[in-house]
Amino acid sequence: MTTRSSSSPSSGPTGRATTPITDPQVIGRSFNERCNAGDLDGLLALYEPDAVMVDETGRPHRGTTELRSFFTAMLSVEPTVRTVAATVVVHEDVAQGSTHWQLDVTAPDGTVSRTEGHAAELLRRQPDGTWLVAIDNPWGARRARQDAHPDTAGSR
Repeated sequence: MTTRSSSSPSSGPTGRATTPITDPQVIGRSFNERCNAGDLDGLLALYEPDAVMVDETGRPHRGTTELRSFFTAMLSVEPTVRTVAATVVVHEDVAQGSTHWQLDVTAPDGTVSRTEGHAAELLRRQPDGTWLVAIDNPWGARRARQDAHPDTAGSR
């Protein structure tokens, strides 16, 4: 796994130099670039210190320590992630992102395994004008629909 850092003077929650995000529209692209580069600290710098990331089982991972463990495991398989489509709606100091993503992992024998999802993200403008992720649910409503009561599934 390759780890790289940015030469920008700003620091994220890890204390490592990162490029500050001043436009919430670019957080998704920054996530992909940092993930594809194996940049653990760069990924963590996109999230608030108490941010929540939901894994495929629906379990929330809260705060930098849990996110570090989550992303370390994810990066250990050297994934390639790409955005198929994305939208970000901004209202004052919050933004809601919706992303259709694909993540490919190549096995030692060369076979590629693809995982795909539709994420829901909550982004928040920080006091310094930068944007960070507060909540990241890469699986969107998928878990809710699977677990929903038959009378309420899809009623929205």
